[in-house]
Formats: sequence, C-alpha cells, structure tokens
Amino acid sequence: MSALTAVDPLAVAIFCGVFATITALLVATAGNDKSAAKKKARLDRVAAKQTAYGEADLAATIQRRDRLNRQQRMEGVFGRGLPKHAALAGRLRRSGTRMGLGGYFLLTLVIGGAAFGVATLVAGLPLLFASIVGVGIGLLLPHLWLGMMINRRNHKFLTQFPEAIDQIVRGVRSGLPVGEAMKSIATELADPVAGEFQAVVDKIRLGQDMDEALWSVAARLQIPEFNFLVISMGVQRETGGNLAETLENLSDIIRRRHQMQQKVRAMASEARASAWIVGALPVLLFGAMMLLNPEYGSALFTDPRGKMLLGAAICTEAFGIFVMSRMAKFQI
Repeated sequence: MSALTAVDPLAVAIFCGVFATITALLVATAGNDKSAAKKKARLDRVAAKQTAYGEADLAATIQRRDRLNRQQRMEGVFGRGLPKHAALAGRLRRSGTRMGLGGYFLLTLVIGGAAFGVATLVAGLPLLFASIVGVGIGLLLPHLWLGMMINRRNHKFLTQFPEAIDQIVRGVRSGLPVGEAMKSIATELADPVAGEFQAVVDKIRLGQDMDEALWSVAARLQIPEFNFLVISMGVQRETGGNLAETLENLSDIIRRRHQMQQKVRAMASEARASAWIVGALPVLLFGAMMLLNPEYGSALFTDPRGKMLLGAAICTEAFGIFVMSRMAKFQI
C-alpha cells in the first residue's frame, strides 16, 4: 500500500489523459481515407483501357500502387516528428507486416504506457525512473519484434529465392521474356518471393525500366543475394551472353551460400545456448529466492537503495545478454 500511496494521482491522471488522447488521434487519422466510390470509379476507368497486360492485371496494379501511396502519406503524417522515420518505414516494409508508422507509434505508446503503469503502480518506482523504464521498454520491445520479423522473412525469402531463379532460367530457355518469367514467379510461388517479384512486375507495368524496378526493390529488401541477381542481369544486358547459364550458376552459388550459413548456425548453436543459460541464470535464481523467502528480497522493492541496485542489475544484465548474442552471431 505504501507504493500506491506514494504515487502522485495528478501525474497519473495527466499521463492517462495524454495517452488516451494520442491513441484516439492515431486511430482517427488512420481511418481517414478516400471514399470507396472514388477508388472504384478510378479503377473502372483504368480497367476499361485495353493494354498488353490485360484489364484485371492493370487494375490490380493500380490498386496496389494506391495502397502504397496511402501508406506513404501516413508515413509523412507520423514521420515528421520521428527521427530517422524513413529508415523505420523501410524496416516496416521489410518485415512484411501491413503496419505503418502510425500503427508502430501506437504499439510503442501502448507498450510504454503499460510498462510505466507497472513500474509506477506495482513496483512503486518514482515517476522519473518509471518514465525512463516506460520509454526504454516502449522503444526496445517493438524494435526487437520488428527485427525478428525481418530476420524471419529474409530467411524464408532466401529459402525460396533459388527456386525463383531456376524458374526464370526455365522461362528464358523456353523462349519467354524475362518480364513474363518474373510474372510467373509472382503468380506461382508463395510469399515473400512472389510479393517482391510482383512489386517488380507492377513497377514495369507502370512505366519503369526493368533495371530501375529491380534496384528499387533491392534497395528496400537489402538482401545481398537479390543484389547478385540484379547485377547479373544488368551486366548480361550490357555485355550480352547466355542469361540462362549465368542465372543457373548464380542459383547454385546462392544455394551453397545458404547451406554454409546453416552449417555455421548449427556450429554456433552451443555458444548461443550458453549465452541464453548465462543470461537467464540470474533471473531464475532471483525468482527462486523470492518464492522461497520473499522477505529477503523485498528490500529491493521497498528501499530506495534497493531500487537503484535493481535498476542497475537489469541494465547490466541486458547489456551482457546483448554482448553475448553479438559474440555468438557470425556473418558469411
């Protein structure tokens, strides 16, 4: 009860009011868009024009471009006050989620507000330290989640990417243009490879050169293997040669590189397991101590010096886990 009485009710009420106001503004702004009638009329006018790609394909391309433009407008609204908002928007697109900057900002506010409430009402920390904890957790957890989603999507992309190159090789050898081979990848393979090649096909339909379309997707993906494909196709287009043979060799190199990465990951699994055990051991021991003798560790939550020691322990523990995770990670 002492922790609850130490909380300033006015400060908590102000925080809850500001938090609710910002959340309502984000939700209201996210729902503001063009009317469905205008979008449908525009798509009908575009689909009415006969093109080499067909009516339905061009209408779907325009619809995807409109969705991307809406996302970019939302990024402009929420990105003005955020540092490095362009890099954050790029990370969101690389993760494969439909979340924009507004949703990410809302997620950060929700997690930070929950952490602030727990630190203030449960742990009884002063408002200054509770604010630091709320901001730190609100920024850290979404960042870690986004990085995990990017790594998972990149791993899935690299698993499917050699098959996509082989499909381009088969299409070229059968006499199809490269653009048609990429279109078959977008329709026959699964995401995320299909979605990225669909983006290339859409950019070509809307008037971009193939090299420009490939490099724009490569800049967003930031995957070296995809850069190899773009460079190989660009060099072959300038110098000539057998494109099918070049891409076949590239597919074999990417498969071997992926296999080597998996071998290195398996060899480093012992180091990663050791890092997890060493990092989790202090937390597990402290939890066991609190279960067996709660009064012995209660000073860390009631005494100001104990709170400072507990905060320092959490910071050093997080830093140690970060260092050990970086030491157990290898790049090829």
